[in-house]
Amino acid sequence: FHVFTYASFLRLHGVEHILYAAKQLAEQDDILFTIAGAGSRLAAMQRLAQELGLRNVRFPDWVPFDQLPGRIAEADLCLGGHFSDIPKAGRVIATKTFQFLAMGKPTIVGDNPANREVMSHGENAYLCPMADPSALASAILELRDDPLLRQRLGEEGLALYRERFTTAATANALQPVLDSLAV
Repeated sequence: FHVFTYASFLRLHGVEHILYAAKQLAEQDDILFTIAGAGSRLAAMQRLAQELGLRNVRFPDWVPFDQLPGRIAEADLCLGGHFSDIPKAGRVIATKTFQFLAMGKPTIVGDNPANREVMSHGENAYLCPMADPSALASAILELRDDPLLRQRLGEEGLALYRERFTTAATANALQPVLDSLAV
């Protein structure tokens, strides 16, 4: 069961919480985490994974943009984040979340005001308490064990993306505002 995310390893992303969740799932032989990317805290996260004795996590280099869809397609589950508890993490939606939804992948996101503004838990994404490795581990297990839920989240996440976040949908939403300014 392949869990995928990528990061520039900013504190905002909360990669340490993913690693602690991976530690809790270490006895689950079928779960593999891939955390692709590069950044100033990558070495620290690799050290933490080593200290935790994680054999279920790999850290490939940054994935070129044109190869990213292939990596996402290989995943059973994607982690959109943000998972840290710093204030900014509650105010923004990660770009990768939109990419995962656009690919129809079941996606776990942090349960925060920004994500709740557009996503609904159990409908088009799985909203998980932030900075809570145990909750993240439980969410991963639930989704691993419930293929119908994964399928529904993927399908409804894609529908949400198509309805609200494609270029055409964004243009349609902005058109009335632009029209009002052109008066």
